[in-house]
Amino acid sequence: MLSDRIKNQLGYEWCDESTSKKIDAIIAQGQAYLKRYDPTADFENDEFAFFLLFTYCQYSLSNAVDDFGKNYAEEILSFYHAYLVKQSKEVADADDV
Repeated sequence: MLSDRIKNQLGYEWCDESTSKKIDAIIAQGQAYLKRYDPTADFENDEFAFFLLFTYCQYSLSNAVDDFGKNYAEEILSFYHAYLVKQSKEVADADDV
């Protein structure tokens, strides 16, 4: 499960219910943030999407979400670009039918 994987990597695999809810909320916020750039993102199976989400969570736990956007602008742009390429390929494939 995505939440368990992120908690484990953050070092919160054994945490109280309050901390667990806080991290779950941060994960949801991170997914919403990143889905602005790729609404189809699969954070469980796409390692790059997972990496961005995990990194967002790290920054959020440090109260530095604003810095995430600045420090990872290139990666976020790449994430968005990959989505646009995927979308244009789907449109081109649909036109071929």
